[in-house]
Amino acid sequence: LAGWTGAFAVGSVSYVGGGDLTSDDLGNQFVVQNIAGSQTVRLVHAAFGQRFLDNTMELVLGRLLASDDFGTGLVYCAALNRGFCGPPFNTPNNVSMATFPFAVWGARLKTKPAPWFYAQVGAYNAYGAFRSNRFHGVNFTIPDDSGVLVLAEAGYLMGSAAKTDGLPGTIKRGGSYDSEPLTNLATGLSHPNGTWGIY
Repeated sequence: LAGWTGAFAVGSVSYVGGGDLTSDDLGNQFVVQNIAGSQTVRLVHAAFGQRFLDNTMELVLGRLLASDDFGTGLVYCAALNRGFCGPPFNTPNNVSMATFPFAVWGARLKTKPAPWFYAQVGAYNAYGAFRSNRFHGVNFTIPDDSGVLVLAEAGYLMGSAAKTDGLPGTIKRGGSYDSEPLTNLATGLSHPNGTWGIY
């Protein structure tokens, strides 16, 4: 449009209704039914992106899900179990990581200079109540007690994932830092220094 190339927009809405097999019938820790919980209509994605440098770099801004890009893999959802599908279950439980359908303000910059390598960094609004249903995903404010979740990841791709012969595979390393104030479980006091992790 008007000679502007490499741009794209993403928008999505979710509706989840009905019961939850895990809590209603099973009672296990890891959710086995992926489309469950948050029974409501909710705005999910509302983002704008731009590819540049011959499509080797991509910048995306808007309402995003960190779990779309960080700590996840193409084969994880072959097992219909939230312990594996999406990011490994401990990641969004340890930090305020935006997972489907709970999008937050964010930005991600990714570079893929070769078919076998990528690196990316992202920053997302982080606060404890971002999964609340009462705003249906259209609360665009940034709460006073929120912080920033910064994620970085690099990966080496093999086989058909790198557009070469062989079985697909990825080796990745990443880390996160969440600056939001958290509660110290031992003292019950607010801990202002945030938390970090690696994977």
